[in-house]
Amino acid sequence: MLLTLAAFAAPALSPRSDPDVWWHLKAGTEFISGGPLPFRDTWSCTTPGHPWINHEWLAEVCFASARRAAGEGGVVLLAAAIAAIAAGLIVRAALREGLPAWLIAFLSCLAALAITDRLLPRPQLFTYLFFALFLERIGAMRHGASPWALPIIQIFWTNLHGPWIGLAAGSLLVLGGGVPTLSWKRRWFLIALVGLASLAHPQTYRVLIEPLANVFRGDVYHQTIQEWQPIQRLLPRVIPQAPATAFLMMAGALAAILAFLTRRGRRMWGYPVLLLALSLAPLLSNRHRDLVAVAFVPVLAVLFGDRLSRVSGRWVAALCSGLAIVFLLVPEAGWLRYPSAWPWTLRLSRANCPEAAVAFLNKEDIGSRMFNAYDYGGFLVDQLHRKRLDFIDGRLLVGERVYEEYLDVRDGGDGAQSILDRYHIDLLVIRYPQPGGYQNLAREARDWPEWALVFWDDTTLIYARRDRVEGGWLAAHAYRWLDPTLPSPMRARAYWVDHYGDLIREAERAALDAPLAARPVLSLALAHEYNGHIDAAARDYRRVLEMHPENRPAREGLNRLNDARR
Repeated sequence: MLLTLAAFAAPALSPRSDPDVWWHLKAGTEFISGGPLPFRDTWSCTTPGHPWINHEWLAEVCFASARRAAGEGGVVLLAAAIAAIAAGLIVRAALREGLPAWLIAFLSCLAALAITDRLLPRPQLFTYLFFALFLERIGAMRHGASPWALPIIQIFWTNLHGPWIGLAAGSLLVLGGGVPTLSWKRRWFLIALVGLASLAHPQTYRVLIEPLANVFRGDVYHQTIQEWQPIQRLLPRVIPQAPATAFLMMAGALAAILAFLTRRGRRMWGYPVLLLALSLAPLLSNRHRDLVAVAFVPVLAVLFGDRLSRVSGRWVAALCSGLAIVFLLVPEAGWLRYPSAWPWTLRLSRANCPEAAVAFLNKEDIGSRMFNAYDYGGFLVDQLHRKRLDFIDGRLLVGERVYEEYLDVRDGGDGAQSILDRYHIDLLVIRYPQPGGYQNLAREARDWPEWALVFWDDTTLIYARRDRVEGGWLAAHAYRWLDPTLPSPMRARAYWVDHYGDLIREAERAALDAPLAARPVLSLALAHEYNGHIDAAARDYRRVLEMHPENRPAREGLNRLNDARR
């Protein structure tokens, strides 16, 4: 059973990179610091002052307080504790119904496996916790516990991650025979109290209307963000947890159908309806697989616990324990591809975050309005010391028009410059050119006379608008000769020879601005190689391999130099 708790908690101790974590921390930090209340947009230049229905403000305060008290390690530990407590509630609810411990452990590990990528320090963790608590308390109510804890739980849930799941699931189970000891009058009164608790939020009824509207928007935003895609559109390589999720969905749907064939299932019809709805929900949106993972074991225990309680599983228990250990400790274990949670990092992942670009902007006092990559927005608003307004981040308050404008600029469309002018953008903080994103924008910005490249590393390019920065600063920081957006083979060798000194100075500056980046050092090596400085080129290629042992251009460069020496 301890391994079951660890299956939920361990992935949270080594969270993967997620861009939304940072803006949640920013919102919570502003709140506890006495800044603007997190119910209007104060971060972006596209929707300034726009009402923000921040239904998860209390969760943001919790995570921001943990960071203030114990740094990023405190945030990670809080997330792991929430996941472990949720797992404990799942286990307790299933044990009460007589489900064998070995089966609880096995199915709970599969449930954890389906959402390892979702066990992040985000407000959704509180929904896992409170959904498990709702199921556990409703089960306890059938054995004589007081029903009046549900409205109190709902008040906290409403402010931690929104009211809809508790309101819908609670209504379905209470009215659907989940608490047969309650009279119908008390059932309706209990649901009315839960409904009132769903309005106990600083934004009252809007906290019910806005999230529901977002779920059914169906606009370009929902069609392009992976979290909102139907799970059948996402390949297993996009979601490694797809096999475990598919098992839970099929097993849940089958169990719900079988339950309707039993007297207990028909008498407590709310449970099979809930399980069937949650099992099919990922077909509408990938993010809904979280709920079936939380509810599967407790609901299965209610429907079939009395029948499965007689099943012996000593050897199966030993096998499940061994599998759990393998899943927890072995990287990408087996076909289920459970990501290794050992060794624990106890810090927030900065993979795919523009760390060097943020350090550059914190050092240089330039720009106030940014056009940024979508998944950079949260990290930028949280980590930049001086306030700069971003174009977009992970919040849902931007309208479809703004998001379409973002896509138009990102793809280098015909109206890109007019959009940037309309919002008075003076900085472009974009991803390195790649097919399907920012390739056209980088190519266009390279030729726009109003813009100058002032920073680049392996992942990020920063362009500054020439008429918004001081001329002396621009002369010292603009890249004139070294253009990282062009593949090196496209440049003639004569170019590297004719501008050798300028290329070396600019590559050294780029390497100084981004000490862990490979591309600037590769440019240094290439310039040395084309000008016949073999030893200097070999030294720089080896520097790249020390940082990134699998870097193919550096290995190929060293091989060329070795062949030339022979």
